[in-house]
Amino acid sequence: MALRNSGSQSARTTSLLGVTLLGATLCAACGDGEGTPIGPDGGTLQAGKLTVTIPPGALTKERAFNLSKIDKDLSADDYSATEKAYELTPDVVFRIPAEAVYEPGGSTENPALLHEVRDRITAYATVGEDGVGHFLRTGVIGMGTAGKAKGTVDMPMLSQLPSEVNASNTFVDIVQMQITPTVASTAFDIVLTAYDMDGNYNRPLNDNDENTTHCGFKIENVQGALVTGGCINGAVTASVSPTAPSVSFEVIPFLIGKTDAPVAVAVDIGVGQFATRVGYFGFQTGPCFQVSCSGYGTCTPSGDTPVCNCNEGYANNPDDPLRCNCVPQCDGLQCGSDSCGGSCGNCPDGQDCDFGSGQCQGEPDPSTTEPDPSTTEPDPSTTMPDPSTTMPDPSTTTGMDMSTSSTTDDMATTGDTDTTGP
Repeated sequence: MALRNSGSQSARTTSLLGVTLLGATLCAACGDGEGTPIGPDGGTLQAGKLTVTIPPGALTKERAFNLSKIDKDLSADDYSATEKAYELTPDVVFRIPAEAVYEPGGSTENPALLHEVRDRITAYATVGEDGVGHFLRTGVIGMGTAGKAKGTVDMPMLSQLPSEVNASNTFVDIVQMQITPTVASTAFDIVLTAYDMDGNYNRPLNDNDENTTHCGFKIENVQGALVTGGCINGAVTASVSPTAPSVSFEVIPFLIGKTDAPVAVAVDIGVGQFATRVGYFGFQTGPCFQVSCSGYGTCTPSGDTPVCNCNEGYANNPDDPLRCNCVPQCDGLQCGSDSCGGSCGNCPDGQDCDFGSGQCQGEPDPSTTEPDPSTTEPDPSTTMPDPSTTMPDPSTTTGMDMSTSSTTDDMATTGDTDTTGP
């Protein structure tokens, strides 16, 4: 895991001292059943070595909170609880994450903060000499000694605290990430949680108001692993089964929506119902995120402003420059299509539109379109037979030429069969 060293540890400790003093005035109501009222201006709760700060803007209305010690051991994996846990009630989802700080005062080596929500435990890395955690939902908070993280993030560079995210590890639209699991070839979960640290967005960033799903981001182009599950499982962003020592992939926005201002994204690596918080990176979407230019252009950023370069035949909408409208093409045309689903005009009575040229033409002369009876009707003089040529001549067919008959019937030449005579 690559973590940036905090340059503001002393300032944070001073701030926590002030928070502790404020918490001392509020903790009298902790666990008394009535609770400590905390509203949109924020407030602090304290119990023993644990201080919980709810920042301004985290709540939209006043609620009564209790931080009560309970008989529960939050030991998980190789993280060992050192004392009883505290339950923070009621069940509330914060708009800006609450901060819990466990200050053991040197009595615990590698102090760790453990936070349980709905049977899933997240362990936070040690910051200086304290256990520090940030979370969006109340639950059970425990203290213990840090074990081994479930994996390390080789890239990008991560910050230890969400407040330390800056321009050097804030990304636009896409994040290249590589994780090496602590135990080789062991399947693990990736949980990415967006934190609106400045209260810029009055909407869920992780898919729903209850913060029970983590679909704000998704992973793509995975190398060295098979994806076996996604945010539909609720508690995780993705589940992967490694096929190589390290797994690389791209983190891209899914249901987080457009983020003009950066958000801090928490990175957890988990197995089963246990996860370790390994750090934070910054993320925001670019000016052209989700700008389609109506499907007829290309968006290119001009500083922080999206600009649509429309395709040929399209132009920017005067009222909405991020839309590309079809421009009618009627120059030189009298009729026919304007190429935008409309018409360039209609032809006057007595003329038809030649759609190929877009010009109106006069109707054809009926004399050229109606058939000429003289050429289409058969001429009886040429089709009816001439009786003079088809009817037999009675003088040649019904009478007998006596001159030829007398010749053929001449017994002396044709009918005399007696050749011997008496």
